[in-house]
Amino acid sequence: DRARAGRTVRVSQAAAIDAVVSDAELALHLFVSNPSLFGGIVLRSDGPVRDEMVTFAKEAISQFGPVAKIPSNVDTERLLGGLDLTATLAKGQSVIRAGLLDSTAGGVVIVPMAERIPANVASHIAQAMDGGDVAAILLDDSQEPDEAPPAVLTERMAFHCDVSELRSLASETALKPILLSKVQPLDDEQLHAIATTSAALGIGSVRALLFANSTARAHAALNDRNQAIDEDIAA
Repeated sequence: DRARAGRTVRVSQAAAIDAVVSDAELALHLFVSNPSLFGGIVLRSDGPVRDEMVTFAKEAISQFGPVAKIPSNVDTERLLGGLDLTATLAKGQSVIRAGLLDSTAGGVVIVPMAERIPANVASHIAQAMDGGDVAAILLDDSQEPDEAPPAVLTERMAFHCDVSELRSLASETALKPILLSKVQPLDDEQLHAIATTSAALGIGSVRALLFANSTARAHAALNDRNQAIDEDIAA
């Protein structure tokens, strides 16, 4: 009985980890298929699985837009650009150097150690996200429960994945374009279900509702449906 119980526990744990892997892969797939729609993704906990996910994201996103890494200690001039003094003196006229956000317009920025990013840098990135200029991948290496990337960024991101328990990705799924225009809007009953769930979980952000709406429709498109069903809402 003890042996059977031990196997049951191990099987249950393995099933739970597999479910997390599937969720993480799904979130990553949805994000890279339409970064601007979903704003960004937070990947918490360092390790080989997160490295795999970042590599996958960079390769996928670089097919249609720039990808740049923004150090958590970046200064404002490097981030936003400004006068290039050396070039200005050489040419005798003002030469403006593009910042990281400008050079990544239409693409995705990756922020390592996002829990350490200064408030002013986070605000500039958030502003760029609101303008639809960039999406973001935050790499969260927090060690303490009260550590986290700035809320001004995380609330603008549809997906939050804790990969600390994962040892490998289950599979490599081929990217598939996701066109929400082919999926009908959610009906009143489906919208009510999302809103009720949000309220039950204590989530007060309207952004979360909008992300859930888009995710349900994107999940339907991923499965070649033009109308979301219960499975899409559950996802």
